[in-house]
Amino acid sequence: MQEECMSARLATTTSAVLWVAAPLLAALTWYRPFTESRGLAEMVPAELAGHRMAAQHQMTDREFELLGTTDAVWRTYVDDGKNEIYLVALFHQENWKSVHPPRICLEGSDMTIVEEGELEISAAPSRSVGRILARSRGNGADYLSLYVYGAGGFLTPSYTEFFLHHAPSAVLRRSTGGFLVRVESFVGTGGVAEAEERCAAFMRQLIPACGELLER
Repeated sequence: MQEECMSARLATTTSAVLWVAAPLLAALTWYRPFTESRGLAEMVPAELAGHRMAAQHQMTDREFELLGTTDAVWRTYVDDGKNEIYLVALFHQENWKSVHPPRICLEGSDMTIVEEGELEISAAPSRSVGRILARSRGNGADYLSLYVYGAGGFLTPSYTEFFLHHAPSAVLRRSTGGFLVRVESFVGTGGVAEAEERCAAFMRQLIPACGELLER
């Protein structure tokens, strides 16, 4: 009888704790704080891998709101052969849960995902970046996107790994700085391989530059 009473009290206590903790855990899961810019994205070099910045596109308030931060840029870079590379660079702090997989943006830009995987670019400490080949639903043009998530000493093309890296510190409400960079180009007459090499060379210089900015 005594054991039954103890079990009942334990069950009641456990239920009470769970009822109290559940709203707090839910808040930690769903709360996505908006943070103002630290200005790191603006400091991404204007010249990388033989490409010079030709334009910085004006982002709307709504686009910044969706990203959860104003620390983001959308640029066009051009080389001497008039080949264009488009860069989207986003730096985050505690608002890391606002970062989403690049395929969401591509599909929202009237594109169909043709291939999705990884590409080795030999950029230490990670040799792989995410790779998406998409096709415009409008004119049928192929579009290559390379991307990577980064933090202090951490790089991954996987959104799952990105989430698991930041989640433990989020539970403790500690800010963890990081970035997401996307390097993209339309596939020209040189084919996919040429677009890959162009974007990979850009990435090889961009990734360490972003890592240095995080240390500021």
